[in-house]
Amino acid sequence: MKDHVMRLAVGSSARGWRVAIACPRDVYPQDSDSSRYLLEAGVKLIPLSLPGRISPHGDLMAWAGLIRILGRLRPRLVHTHGFKASMVGRMAAATFGVSSGYRPVTICTVHNSIAGQFGSGSRAWNLAKLVEKVLARSTDGVIAVSRALEREYLELSHPSAMLVTCIPNGIALERFISVPPGGGGGVRLPSDVEPPGDAGPPGDVEPPGNAKPPGDLGSPGVLKPGRGPVVGTVARLIPQKGVDVLLRAFPLVREAFPGAELVVAGDGPMRSQLQALAGHLGIGARVAFTGHRNDIPALLRTFDVFVLASLSEGMPVSVIEAMASRVPVVATCTGGIPEVVEDGVSGLLVAPSDPGQLARALIWILSHRDEASRLAQNAFEKVTSRFSIDRMVEDTCLFYQEVFRRKAKQAACES
Repeated sequence: MKDHVMRLAVGSSARGWRVAIACPRDVYPQDSDSSRYLLEAGVKLIPLSLPGRISPHGDLMAWAGLIRILGRLRPRLVHTHGFKASMVGRMAAATFGVSSGYRPVTICTVHNSIAGQFGSGSRAWNLAKLVEKVLARSTDGVIAVSRALEREYLELSHPSAMLVTCIPNGIALERFISVPPGGGGGVRLPSDVEPPGDAGPPGDVEPPGNAKPPGDLGSPGVLKPGRGPVVGTVARLIPQKGVDVLLRAFPLVREAFPGAELVVAGDGPMRSQLQALAGHLGIGARVAFTGHRNDIPALLRTFDVFVLASLSEGMPVSVIEAMASRVPVVATCTGGIPEVVEDGVSGLLVAPSDPGQLARALIWILSHRDEASRLAQNAFEKVTSRFSIDRMVEDTCLFYQEVFRRKAKQAACES
């Protein structure tokens, strides 16, 4: 999400908007590449302490701090991102409007499913729905990053006085297109220190799940010399991302490809738990947990197949990045993923929480390299035409103007 906000801020600044980002200091640390990139683009960074979890005292302090920031800046527009920041930010904007008589236009972007975040039917989910219904009354516009999230939001809040639209995430395509195959992500694979196993491809493998490849599947491709295929994922290590499902699927992949290796790029609170699970499953020596990476474009080009095993999703940037890198994709059929990956056309889709089906999809991709290359090329053509940063920024700025026009029209009717 922080990359999305950064790219949107820089793109909006280039289009004539004066932009300030209020966020915790560790989001864009001082003297980091991201903070320099923002400052050079004319974007102002304002430190704001905002706890990651619900914290009555911390959230109250953030709310008060935002009201002071709004008083200094008096912005025309407040654009919030993510459930927690949107909750505190919209409350602050509404309070500032009442106390000062000047309420900025308020827009929020929905990046994730509330049901996926809090668990459908849980007390937290019911509370989140109630909060959103209340805040919707003082919200002028909502951007959902996928059609699935747009539908969920419309069902949740039943908005009448606001505009709701879908603007998919965009990526900096040139960062991924320019990296050559085998781009040298610098990750230390188990085969770099151990003799590789038998990497030979299996015999005939049935297409998994609902995949609909054409009749002529071609012969299996040639694996990289000296080692088996590399299965990779890029994800935050949290329950929602289903990395445990991928780990449970991987022993089945190893039965078909004994030399196969798994790269898990990303960090999060489940890292030690997932490493322990890999050891318990007997695959610890064949799984590389890389932690956070700053070289994702190069790393992706070392993968033979990219997999995202999420249980719920909004619009996963990692899938779009893999498709832009011409890496075959296997992903779960949840949230906004089917809006990016068309099963059997630009990748393979499987059911969430099904290690067996996930393994069959991965084995099929690794067994039919020519067909996998066709899927990857279709995916590349799709994302390069629909998921650029420029398109996302342009559509967002046009939405800003549309909301302003609607507000002006409403004010004229009321006067």
